[in-house]
Amino acid sequence: LYVISKKLEQSYTENKRLKIDNDDLQHEFERDRQGYLNTIRAQEKQLLLYRTILEKMSSTLQRNCNYSNIDKIIEQARYDEERNEYIVPDPMKEEVQFPQVGHLPTTNGRTHQSDFVSSSKPALPPSTDYECDYTIPSQINKG
Repeated sequence: LYVISKKLEQSYTENKRLKIDNDDLQHEFERDRQGYLNTIRAQEKQLLLYRTILEKMSSTLQRNCNYSNIDKIIEQARYDEERNEYIVPDPMKEEVQFPQVGHLPTTNGRTHQSDFVSSSKPALPPSTDYECDYTIPSQINKG
């Protein structure tokens, strides 16, 4: 009976020690978890700051620069697992081609009436989409 009582007491002591160890591990896990959550929150805030700065800066870039559209750059970016870095397109400016001034028609872009004249029909300009909205004003009664 004495031996059984001693083993039972040792079991209680071992059980109590294991519970204390378990509580310590749970507290350590909770501290680590809170630390990770705080790190994630800080990184999210920092990421938001960087994104806001990028959006402000991209609006100051000329429109013919490919970095004026950040979403397009993000879409084109690729992550290299071996080098542990992003590969993004090089900044470049697209040259804008404007029409040459010497080749513009002198009628402000309108075609001449003679372009619509055919020998069998009277000369009429082409119809427009807004003609159906046009109503001829009725004669006003003078009274």
